[in-house]
Amino acid sequence: MTRVSSALAAEQYKYRTGFVTYYKDNEQIARFADIANNRKHIAFTKDYEPFFIQQEFRILVENEVEDHYSLSIGDISDITHISPIDEVLNSEYEI
Repeated sequence: MTRVSSALAAEQYKYRTGFVTYYKDNEQIARFADIANNRKHIAFTKDYEPFFIQQEFRILVENEVEDHYSLSIGDISDITHISPIDEVLNSEYEI
């Protein structure tokens, strides 16, 4: 996240970050209240089923862009690893 923050600051972009709040069907009133209190929260809400397992973290860039924006954060080879597909599919992961 440090690289993203630094790149956005260098571009003088305003942004917000946060985890997505997942709302169940019976919690939609709370979801709408959350959005009504702060319209920018709409970017951080999602239906509980089937998405809650994703545990998303989002970045909302507040500056207006015409169509899309690509942010260059530099080389990330020090924090990434390329794995063969068999290794990924046949491994167990614990969160």
